Amino acid sequence: ALLVSEFGGPGFTNTRLWDIIVGSCDPFIYDLNPSMKGMLGAGMVDALKAMGSFSTKAPEKPTIISATAKSNFITVNTTVPADVDDGYASFFNVRIAGKTYRVPCAESFTLSGFEFNKEYSISMTALDLAGNESAVSNTVKVRTGSNNAPQFTASAPTTGVKIIQWEERNWSVDIVDPDGHRFEAEIEGDTGIALFKINDSKVRVQIRGMLSAIGSHKASLIAVDEFGAKSTLEFDYTVNKNHAPVMVSQPDNLSFNAEETATLDLSKNVYDEDGETLAVRVKAPDGLKYQILPDMKVSFTSPHVGLYDVNVTVIDGALESVSADIQVLVRDSSVACDIYPNPVVDNLYL
Repeated sequence: ALLVSEFGGPGFTNTRLWDIIVGSCDPFIYDLNPSMKGMLGAGMVDALKAMGSFSTKAPEKPTIISATAKSNFITVNTTVPADVDDGYASFFNVRIAGKTYRVPCAESFTLSGFEFNKEYSISMTALDLAGNESAVSNTVKVRTGSNNAPQFTASAPTTGVKIIQWEERNWSVDIVDPDGHRFEAEIEGDTGIALFKINDSKVRVQIRGMLSAIGSHKASLIAVDEFGAKSTLEFDYTVNKNHAPVMVSQPDNLSFNAEETATLDLSKNVYDEDGETLAVRVKAPDGLKYQILPDMKVSFTSPHVGLYDVNVTVIDGALESVSADIQVLVRDSSVACDIYPNPVVDNLYL
């Protein structure tokens, strides 16, 4: 209806209208649906392009202001020339090294895929929606840059690492290609090291001691961009054998008044060669309440007077452990002294 209202009249036939609509369709729909190529007609109807197809005059000649290069990308800064029929030109035909690149008109645009460290001459013409082409612009020269390899940023040092046999160690590694190129990453090493992709620019590297042999290991995180530039991040780590905790002295028995609290500090009695954080497990009768605290401490309390037998166990990350038995005396603060045991077997204690 828009086309007919603007251009209809004697001699404007249905066939002419059909040819204009089909000829101005935008086939980008096949970029979104590549498996349906040829099944969706000529593409999406483009009313602006259809209206512009009646243009008969070419746009003015464009002017290239400058051209710059980063790696194998070339950025062109230019003017968008006026067009008598349409107001402004719609496309540029950019000519570089014998090839023509069709790009939408803009004051700045970037093209990629050129050779590295090479000089190129650039010129272009402007086109309107009907395809009328302007005179050729001025010519400028630009030299592309080198290909820069991907760069790594790790969340922690990757060399001189020591872990115990049961431990895992994880690194978050950011990988950035300074030129904006696509890249692939992989890990090379023994079965104890693995690589997990978090997103397009971040990976996680994990060392698993249980899957590694005791001793020193080396591994490499390798990133290669789409043009072959490669970077390597080295991992140097040692997996040490686990040592079980040792009870170097017998923990003291505890004595306190009912409803009060006493604390047992096992860090004074237990030594672990690996220096790891140890867990504590307690077995105590129901009448005695306890709470496991940080730093291998255990607090005890009870409202019930009595002598309690308690077992304490210290456990490392490999589930190796050491135990000790102690006695906890909860006394009645209203009496002058305690006499135990009752009945007496051999010794009587005050």
